[in-house]
Amino acid sequence: MATLEWAHAPQMSFSPTDGRNDEKVLATPGGDMGEFIQAVMAYAKVAKAELTQEQVNEMFTRYIKTMTAEKFTYETDEKSYVKLAIATGCRNLRIAEMGGMKRKKEALLEQIGNPEFIGDPFIKFLATNGTALDLDAKYVAMGLSAYHTALWGPTAVSDRLCYIQVKGPHREAALVDINVPPYCIDQGLVPMVSQQLTCAAPVFIRHKDAAKLLRRTLVASMTEGAAGVDPRAVLAQYNQMAENNFESWWGSMGPSKARYSVAFSMSTPLLDE
Repeated sequence: MATLEWAHAPQMSFSPTDGRNDEKVLATPGGDMGEFIQAVMAYAKVAKAELTQEQVNEMFTRYIKTMTAEKFTYETDEKSYVKLAIATGCRNLRIAEMGGMKRKKEALLEQIGNPEFIGDPFIKFLATNGTALDLDAKYVAMGLSAYHTALWGPTAVSDRLCYIQVKGPHREAALVDINVPPYCIDQGLVPMVSQQLTCAAPVFIRHKDAAKLLRRTLVASMTEGAAGVDPRAVLAQYNQMAENNFESWWGSMGPSKARYSVAFSMSTPLLDE
C-alpha cells in the first residue's frame, strides 16, 4: 500500500502533527485548528486589538463559509475528551451532538481552554506556554470555543467541520519535514504522507511549505473589510510566530527524537510497503 499520494492542498484539510493518526495527511502543528488560533493571535498583535469572543466567532464562521477546503479539522484524544465530558457532568456526553443542551454547552465552553482537556499536543503547548512564547493564550480558548459554537450551529457551517478523536499514548520517534519545490506549491500540489510509516514507531509529519498556502487564505479572510489592518503585515507576523512556536514546541520534546527533512517533486515515485 502506498504511503503517499499527491493532493491539491487548497481542497484538503490539514491534520495535526500527531503520529497517532494512521491516515495519509497534510500535516501542520495543531492542524487547521492550530493554524486558525495562531492566525487570530497574529491578527490581534498587528492590529493592536483586544479581540472579543464574538469577533473570533465571526472570523471563524466567515472563514469556514469561504474556504476552498472540503473540511476544517479539529483533533483531540480519547483521554482528554473523556476528561472534558466529565467536567460537563456527563461522562458519556457526545460533544458533537449536544443539540439544545444549553447548560452542558456553557459548562463545556467554560472548560474548553483548560490544557488538561486539550488533546492536541501543539495546541496544549500554546495554551500552557503563552508567557514564554510572548503570545496571549486566551486566544487558544477563544478559537476552540468558536469551533464548538459553530459545531452546534447551522448545518451550512457545522457540516464542514470534522471532529477527530485519536487513541493511545504518543510513541513518535522522529519528526519528518516535508519539503515541496516551488513549482508544485504554485500548482497547490503536495504529497499526503502517512505518519505511521513502515518503521518501528510512528513519526511527526510537518508540511511547512503547504501550510503557507493555508495561511494566505486565512489571513485574506480575516482581514477582509478590516480598516487599518495590513494583510501583508499579518501574514508576516503569522509565519514568524508559527515558526517560533513550532521550534519551541519541538525543543520541548527533548533531544531523544530525531529530525529529518525529505524533499519531494512530481517525479518522486510512490513509496510502497
